[in-house]
Amino acid sequence: MQVYKSGCLFICLIIIAISCNTRKEPVKIGFAGPLTGQKSMLGIYARDGALLAAEEIGNNGGIDGHPIELIVKDDKHDPAQALKADNALIAEGAAVIIGHLTSEITVSVLPFINTQNILMISPTNSSSELAGADDRFLRIHPHHSKESQKKIADFMLNTKHVKKIAVVYDLSNKSYSESQYNSFKSAFEEIGGQIVVSRTFSSEEKKSISDLISDISAYQPQGIYLVVNPTDASMLIFHIRKLNLPWEILCTGWVMTEEFLKHGGAAAEGILFTTVFDENSRKEPFLAFKEKFKARFGKNPNMFAAYTYETVYAVVTALRQNPNPSELKQTLLQIRKFKGLQSDFEFDKYGDVKRDFFVSTVKNGTYVMIK
Repeated sequence: MQVYKSGCLFICLIIIAISCNTRKEPVKIGFAGPLTGQKSMLGIYARDGALLAAEEIGNNGGIDGHPIELIVKDDKHDPAQALKADNALIAEGAAVIIGHLTSEITVSVLPFINTQNILMISPTNSSSELAGADDRFLRIHPHHSKESQKKIADFMLNTKHVKKIAVVYDLSNKSYSESQYNSFKSAFEEIGGQIVVSRTFSSEEKKSISDLISDISAYQPQGIYLVVNPTDASMLIFHIRKLNLPWEILCTGWVMTEEFLKHGGAAAEGILFTTVFDENSRKEPFLAFKEKFKARFGKNPNMFAAYTYETVYAVVTALRQNPNPSELKQTLLQIRKFKGLQSDFEFDKYGDVKRDFFVSTVKNGTYVMIK
């Protein structure tokens, strides 16, 4: 009997050993974004989108049986910290880096990434400074150009009858905000509009908002374009509303978060946005994603969550076709067209994409597409 028990134990140990030896190594996907600090809201939404995608893929067989391991790093929206995060992801064996979330940080680390055997793909970078380059960077958000801003410029001038606009843009994300400002300025002035004044602003610099609004008022604009983060936009809008200034207020899609609606309250009503993302899309893939995201994290997804989710799926689609991370860029560009939650997206030869920009507003506490 003792021999029998020993034999059974030996067989069990062999089975366990074989099972351990045949368990496939995980595919490591790196994520880098701001998880602390003023821009942490963006990073947390994006991280959650990546996490949901990784969990779904892992529960459905991973990549040819290899589980997915999401490695998350906080770049603190700081160039030095972002470089540390990227170095750490490379050292830990990430096959790809999904990030960074703001153009300013990506521009700062890209020279380093271009010396490494790894691809960086951003869900949300839109600066034209990053366009048209054959490098180790791709993105799934379209870049700003005069062409992309024509619809919003036409809407402001010919629908809202706003000919004179002031612009406030964020220096802490200069690559993005200057690109957005210059593209809009070019499109708006081409059809007869006028930028009467432009000013830079960041709450991190502790400038007086009252002084800024007073300065802008002297130029008598009919509208103001805020190319700033959600927190700064909320503060600026509050002061504009408090002074009862009759300005049309336009913001970028950067501001369109659930938190902005909560904190903005009545002051958010009627605010206009130029965006590529429809918060209330009725497309079936987006509705399914929205339901799963809210069930998992207790909040509605925004663009940062949705586009990071799409990015993870695009990366996994490519790795399933060709598991060699060194050839990931070539594989993504060869596949070229990918399914999105609201629309498909297609890479050009440089890894840039096109999506349509449109105008949204806040109506009864909800984001609504109007053009």
